[in-house]
Amino acid sequence: MVTPELLTSAAQAIAVGLRSPGSDDSAVRAVLAELHIPAISVAVVRDGELAAARAWGTRDVAATEAATEATRFMAGSVSKPVAATGALRLVADGVLDLDHDVNSYLKRWQLPLLGDWQPTVTLRHLLSHTAGTTVHGFPGYPRAEPAPDVIGVLGGAGNTPAVVVDSLPGMRWRYSGGGTTIVQALLEDVTGTPFAQLLRELVLDPAGMTTADFSQPPDEDVHPLLAEGMAGDGTPVPGGWHVYPEMAAAGLWCTPSDLARWIIAVQQSVNGTGSLVPADVAASMLAEQAPGWGLGPHVSRPGEHPRFGHGGADEGFLTTLEAGQHDGTGIVVMASSNAANPLMAAVVTAIATAEEWPPMPTATTDVAALLATYAGAWRTADGLDVRIEPNPQGLTLHLPGQRPLPLSPHSLSLWSTPVGAEVEFAPVGAGEPRSALTIRPASAFTARRVDNSVDESQ
Repeated sequence: MVTPELLTSAAQAIAVGLRSPGSDDSAVRAVLAELHIPAISVAVVRDGELAAARAWGTRDVAATEAATEATRFMAGSVSKPVAATGALRLVADGVLDLDHDVNSYLKRWQLPLLGDWQPTVTLRHLLSHTAGTTVHGFPGYPRAEPAPDVIGVLGGAGNTPAVVVDSLPGMRWRYSGGGTTIVQALLEDVTGTPFAQLLRELVLDPAGMTTADFSQPPDEDVHPLLAEGMAGDGTPVPGGWHVYPEMAAAGLWCTPSDLARWIIAVQQSVNGTGSLVPADVAASMLAEQAPGWGLGPHVSRPGEHPRFGHGGADEGFLTTLEAGQHDGTGIVVMASSNAANPLMAAVVTAIATAEEWPPMPTATTDVAALLATYAGAWRTADGLDVRIEPNPQGLTLHLPGQRPLPLSPHSLSLWSTPVGAEVEFAPVGAGEPRSALTIRPASAFTARRVDNSVDESQ
């Protein structure tokens, strides 16, 4: 049983272990074993430099080979802000315009009509998730199965629906991996260069991300360096990982140190001391285009210490990245399990406390309180009562007349079930302080908390 106390002890041991590698890590090993997490790996940015990096656990699910700071993980949706950086480099070079209709750049595929009306979508819309495009995320493809190319993905030839615009562009924020996949096709069409090669030239090499790669599937010669993932229910991902032709949205393989170097490169650009992107473009990247979102990363401004970051989830892998815009701080945590979110959140808290950093959005998250916030009775729009309860790995969904369904976290707000549906906790809207529970696509209904005893504004 993983108690909040054990989670805290393990997170504190990781914080200490980054500075003193010979310290006691028995609590870390206990949590990894209990939650079926093969490995967790952490990198810390301090004073604008990569200060520490270390991994715990094993690279493989058979637990025969220790993970190291050189073990590579799937970054999930943290791929998005890295890909956005490449697009912004082309904006800085005058190749792309943030506010130009993307259909004029796209050659192999076009945004379809919305009824009889052709929507105008811009790169700014796509990078800030305000384009009105569909498809939240991607499950990837088992290594043994064929996968479509990026144009096939956009057209619905794979395991997700076609990407379309179903609401007015620019009117509201809605997370869309489909929109980021449009960016991938656009960059290839404009430059004539395959996406993985292009991002190496535009971002990975200039930022010093020497072991990072967007290639999907990854080259066979690097397979011995890749972590093997574990699903949220504790079962190994067949073949170790899935293949993601949606490279810009979910396809980056890297180490936490690689992402720390991206943090540093962005910080230097913002502060006018770097060359990854010009300072004015970097400022736009980290400026709010929609509430809480810049051009790629999420952004926040707690007091005098603005921050940026992103979370990520692929099949068997989770990533969290948080950094200061101006104070030279940052943390990257990567894990090879979809059940690792409680430990990862506790690690961010412990390291931010140990480093005496300014407040970070995720650093103040009390994992036990978070799970307690989600727990309780909910009622759907048509009156169906459901219940959410915490368990040692995360959450359980209780539906009337059905066996309980375990929920595996993809992020702090997005959870998946083993029956092809996902559950998302998100704000209802202006003037409504409660949270909405949305189950999709199998059920596609919305529920709101029955009781009003918990403050869910965090």
